[in-house]
Amino acid sequence: MLRLYIGSREIHLLPGTSIALEINNPIFETNSEVIKGSYSLPFTIPLEPNRITFNFPDVLDSTYDVRGEYPIEIESDGELLRGTLKLRKIVNGKIQADATVGLSALANFLKKKLSEFSFGGERVMGTTTQEITAHMNQVVNNANQFDYVFAPYLNNSAIGSQSGTPYQYWVNHFDYDYQRGSGFQQNLFGTDFQASFNNTSLSPMPYVRYVILEAFRENGVPVVDAFFNEELSKLVIISNNLLDDYFSRYELLGAKGANGFRNKFKIGQALPDLTLIDFLKKIAASFSLSIQATLNNTLIIQKLDDVIESTEYDDWSTKVDPNFEIQINDVAGYTLKDNLEAADSETAKFVKDLPAELVKEPVATMLQLPMPAEPQQIRLVIDKNEYWQYGNGWQFYSRNYSPLKVAGGGEEITVGHTLYLMETVNQGEGNVVKVKVPVIDEPGFSPESGNNQKSQTLRLGFWRGMQPNEANPSSYQFNYPLVSIDTTNLQNVTLGNYSLAVGGASGLGKNFHESWLNFKSQSRVVTGLVALDAVDLANLNMNRKKDINGLRYLVRKINVVLPIRKKATVELWKV
Repeated sequence: MLRLYIGSREIHLLPGTSIALEINNPIFETNSEVIKGSYSLPFTIPLEPNRITFNFPDVLDSTYDVRGEYPIEIESDGELLRGTLKLRKIVNGKIQADATVGLSALANFLKKKLSEFSFGGERVMGTTTQEITAHMNQVVNNANQFDYVFAPYLNNSAIGSQSGTPYQYWVNHFDYDYQRGSGFQQNLFGTDFQASFNNTSLSPMPYVRYVILEAFRENGVPVVDAFFNEELSKLVIISNNLLDDYFSRYELLGAKGANGFRNKFKIGQALPDLTLIDFLKKIAASFSLSIQATLNNTLIIQKLDDVIESTEYDDWSTKVDPNFEIQINDVAGYTLKDNLEAADSETAKFVKDLPAELVKEPVATMLQLPMPAEPQQIRLVIDKNEYWQYGNGWQFYSRNYSPLKVAGGGEEITVGHTLYLMETVNQGEGNVVKVKVPVIDEPGFSPESGNNQKSQTLRLGFWRGMQPNEANPSSYQFNYPLVSIDTTNLQNVTLGNYSLAVGGASGLGKNFHESWLNFKSQSRVVTGLVALDAVDLANLNMNRKKDINGLRYLVRKINVVLPIRKKATVELWKV
């Protein structure tokens, strides 16, 4: 039997009504711009006696709130599936409608901008500059107690043409002083160590895990988090949205004066100009994640490599019709590339295309570069992770952000977040103190400096805690807050297992993408009839393998009619 409910109110259906569902597994579109949803074919609902439930949609001058979408529960043979009912049109006293289920049913809030979520409301940092800097120091020294961190980075275009040149423009400037010690300092905050220039801004960096889990918690959707381990839980968003409260022309030109900083902020203010679904797609594309909702609206987040390597399965051997349709596909490989955003001119200066005919065998160190050499040849220097070209001697050519080829290479896939550079930069006069920080070059969101356009660029980093500056006998030694795309600090101590570039042993390719892309390139695809019931659908976990007579498969697509009176058509990919 089939029933539909909006809250506690039952929708009256025509006798014999059925709903044909197509349930798609979104993990197969992880790297696609469009994620195929799960939806029904159109079906008909009588206008009477449902007019009052839908606020009289046939009355053109109705003063009621006539909406096109309603959250619904679909009861089929005693099991409840959650979804969204969409009213399309009214014809001859009947309403034509369809439904979405799974992740598609959450579209109402998935399409909201990140800035529209409350994320727990305002964070008050203090009422004075001294209290704000004290709060920042408290955060970096107790980072696990907060939903965000502060860490310094350089952006000479932060406030457009007035910033930086010839001075460094810092965001979250972390000072040092051999008398007062290091920290976010009230009396030096806003200087470039000359105490006369006002080249700094403030911007908190929210944790990725918090943003995802809190957005769904706000909307009553439970989350099963099988992805964020201890290190991945420290992923943060490097915000280019500045919390400056005012500038004057006098201050923008670098004269003495103090920035005004907002003493409170909302997490949404520190996030890129993205909808929740677009944010999730970028995270999923970066880490090759399965982010999907079950038919009872529980969100599951899991690494796709873990899906492939898992030994857990549901036994479908007795449910499957033995007559499979088997597709014969060519093996197709993939080429995984870093996202080097063209808008970031700093990265563009250091990353160039590599003409294949000029690239020769790599060398371990600079000392092994041949002299003399064939003009224009390019070689990778492994210990520097840089390409050098021979012209008038050997000269730097490009950073090494080589793509990763899987199954011989083929279709190009670009990770979701934008890669930036980590640079060792001077943070003081006399070139004494050097720190390793992110370096970007893109105008920040700062209405006070005339930039009202928030960026859609997503930059991520790992919070690596308080780390030492460069070891140098003539340098004052101190610890500073480090957010980084790589795994080491300036003392060459390994801080984690993962970097955010595609290549290398710690890179995204080997750790998050390779197993899944190998599976997709070589899997055999079969389609057959499967005897599913309403309980199977209600408890369907498309991340779990299905065992059929000793062979394991992942479900790609299910076509089923509710109430279930015949077998479903299921597309399966052999693992």
